[in-house]
Formats: sequence, structure tokens, C-alpha cells
Amino acid sequence: MRQGKLLVADAEVAELQEALAAEEAKHAAWRDENIRRRHNYIPFLFEMLKEMARRGQLQGLIDAARAGKGAGGQQGASAMNLG
Repeated sequence: MRQGKLLVADAEVAELQEALAAEEAKHAAWRDENIRRRHNYIPFLFEMLKEMARRGQLQGLIDAARAGKGAGGQQGASAMNLG
């Protein structure tokens, strides 16, 4: 009888530890998301635009955006030859 109660208690402890680990992982993900949400990306974007202008890449993107062409379906730094 006592052995059965110990097995049930051990199983419950393991289940609660798994639930706790899941909650901790969820809160860690929320913390990371909040950090990204609060970060000020404006200085980075400003420097990126200045560098693109220095390389002569900015005007082409502006002209394409005004013409409604967009970036030709490409995305990221490789589309802008910044890599």
C-alpha cells in the first residue's frame, strides 16, 4: 500500500516538474520578446541608411519603391548587397 502511494507521488512530482519547466520556458520566451519589443532600433536603421547612401544603394531602392516595384521579391541584406 505504501509503495503504491510512493509511486503515485513520484509520478505526480515528475508531472509537476515538467509543468514547471514548461512555464519557465514560456516566461523566458516572453522575456526575450519583451526585450526585442523595447529595443530602440532607430539608431541601427539610421546607420544602415547612411551606409547604403554612402555605397550608392539607397537611391535605387527609393526609386524602385516610388515606382511601385518594391525590392523585386528579395528580402534581407543580400537583396541590398550589404553582406
